[in-house]
Amino acid sequence: MRNTGGHNALAMAIIFFGLFLSCDRQIPSPVSPPKQYNVPPTPTELRAAVGDRIVYLSWDISDAGAVLFYRLYISDSTASNYQILDEIDETAYEAANLQNGTAYFFKVAAVNSAHFEGYHSLPVSAVPNLYAVIINEGDIFTNSSIILLTVVAPVGTRYMQISDDSSFAGASWESYAPSRPWVIPPGDGSYAVYARFRDLTDNVTSNYYSDSIILDTEAFMDSLKFAPAGAPLSAGDRVHFRLFCGEIEGQAVVVIGQNQATVDLYDDGSRGDINADDGIYEADYDIGSDLDFENGAVFGDFADRAGNRADRIRCRENISVRRAPDPVSIYSITSEPDRHDRLLISWSASAASDFAQYRIYRSTSAGTDSTDFLVRSIASAGTTSLPDTGLAPNTTYYYKVYVIDNTGLWGGSNEAHASTNPNMPPQGVVLFPIVTVPGTYDQLDIAWSACDDQDFLRYELYRSSNGVVDTSDILVFASGAEVSFIDSDLLSNTIYYYGVLSLDRAGNSAWSNTASGRTGIDEPPDPALLVPLFPEPDFYEDIDLSWSQSALDDFREFRIFTWREDLGRDDSLLVGVITDQESTIFLDHPSMPDGIDTANFWYVVQTYDNGGNSAASNAVRANLSDIAPGNVSGVVIPDTNFLTVTWVPADIPDFGSYRILRDTLSTPTQAIVVFLSPNPETSSYNDRNTIQGKTYYYWMEVYDRRDHSSRSFLGSSQW
Repeated sequence: MRNTGGHNALAMAIIFFGLFLSCDRQIPSPVSPPKQYNVPPTPTELRAAVGDRIVYLSWDISDAGAVLFYRLYISDSTASNYQILDEIDETAYEAANLQNGTAYFFKVAAVNSAHFEGYHSLPVSAVPNLYAVIINEGDIFTNSSIILLTVVAPVGTRYMQISDDSSFAGASWESYAPSRPWVIPPGDGSYAVYARFRDLTDNVTSNYYSDSIILDTEAFMDSLKFAPAGAPLSAGDRVHFRLFCGEIEGQAVVVIGQNQATVDLYDDGSRGDINADDGIYEADYDIGSDLDFENGAVFGDFADRAGNRADRIRCRENISVRRAPDPVSIYSITSEPDRHDRLLISWSASAASDFAQYRIYRSTSAGTDSTDFLVRSIASAGTTSLPDTGLAPNTTYYYKVYVIDNTGLWGGSNEAHASTNPNMPPQGVVLFPIVTVPGTYDQLDIAWSACDDQDFLRYELYRSSNGVVDTSDILVFASGAEVSFIDSDLLSNTIYYYGVLSLDRAGNSAWSNTASGRTGIDEPPDPALLVPLFPEPDFYEDIDLSWSQSALDDFREFRIFTWREDLGRDDSLLVGVITDQESTIFLDHPSMPDGIDTANFWYVVQTYDNGGNSAASNAVRANLSDIAPGNVSGVVIPDTNFLTVTWVPADIPDFGSYRILRDTLSTPTQAIVVFLSPNPETSSYNDRNTIQGKTYYYWMEVYDRRDHSSRSFLGSSQW
């Protein structure tokens, strides 16, 4: 509710224009008091407050007991043109029915009991005008505690005072602005805002101006129900929805499922609402013929008159609307060219929202139904064609497509039929020119085009040694997929003839063209090149052989032979066979003859191909020698109670052992072995089997693996 003023104007105020025209009530002309009489006190502090066509006047008087009444004067132009406005016995007056926007001037004088008029007060001016405060452009409700005030005041308004209390307690004057935000206290309910104004002459409006608004920050829904519930519905059934909100003048809606249906609810006593303005929003809804869904959730949405939206609620019951799916139409059955066992069936797509599957049935006679052969079930509504295979050639088949929804309801299509193609013999494949497998002399590469016959079974490849090929010749290959074959183990430099027979599952067959090819000539391999050998003395146990790689296409193996020069080639010995064509190294371990320190070993590598041809490499010689170990140097160092013998380790590839000899004489004739080690890295020995004060002499003997040795004197010492 809107309140436009805090005080009512005096309904019976004297109209300004009656002051200038004659009227029934005659006010006597003012009489100035004689000097010998007491003069009535002069009114002071004459104040003016303005309003909508109103000026409220008030003043002070020093001695109210000396005053019978007060006489008010008004002027609308200059201070010299005053007319009597009214006579009253109070010190306040409300001049009403003035013209907004016009400047008025007022004076007041006191009149005593002798009807003598005292001196006039100082004049005061005021301009009545239209004032107002409007909340949120006149809205009745708001859902925000922050509101916008529109402040209406005339030009020249200097200040305004805003408060949520009509007494303006604690409110400050502020510069006038046509609008300002305002925060109302928290808590839903009705709130008022009060305003008053001051003009350029510092006149305050005679009353306050106010507006009110209802703060509503929450919408609420209690429950949602509908009837009938619990059983599936069909097109044409009526459902009554009831949403319990507890607020009127809101907007309510029911949403079914995934927006399958939206129902507006009412609280105005119409369209299924039982009682208007009871906070229960209702509607009758007729199920449409286009609806078809199962267990659709039922949701309630509500927005109150303040714009608040309640949290969506869900009804405890779901709604199911069932409708048999619309039948689809078979519009095409075609046979595939060059195929005799299949037909392609095509039909229109189902638009059923609860589509479950298509079922395609087949019969060899008219009148197909769901008792006939089930060709296939298809779970995708977008799949609208099916190749039916495995059929008999040159046969008529009848088809029907059923649409089934999630509730088990069916809808059958029209029946359509078509015939398969007759089974024709396959076309013969093309046998391509036959070539020799590169690098071979006994292999031919045979290839042919693929057979695309629908019931193709296999290829049979026959070989002949003359120009005619038939099934009496050699069957060298049979396959249901491969279209090439390498025929091997053939004679070199020989012509062979081939033909391919294509067979289908019905027993039909067709020959390809006849093609021939000549095998290659078996050339011997190129010999390998052995790298010369230069073994150092004492490196007689391992011989590292290496040779050039072979580029043979029909490589078979390398064979490594060795012999002794002084015994001739008759003792050639096979020491290695390598079948890896990329491997061109070999480590041999020759055996030096006993009693000989120098020997020559010869090597040769034979390269073999798959045809048995071979070629010998160059022969290389390894001159092996075994020399005695060299002398070593060392020292003997005395310690507290033993002697330490150290030496420089021997550096020979055929190291055998160290032997330390000791004697108390300076010659090793009767020296004994006190230390033996097979480790070539050993370089010291602590001799603890000695006597204090006695001198001991030490010799080192170094042996190789063929028992050659050297003796070195290491030194002598005592402890």
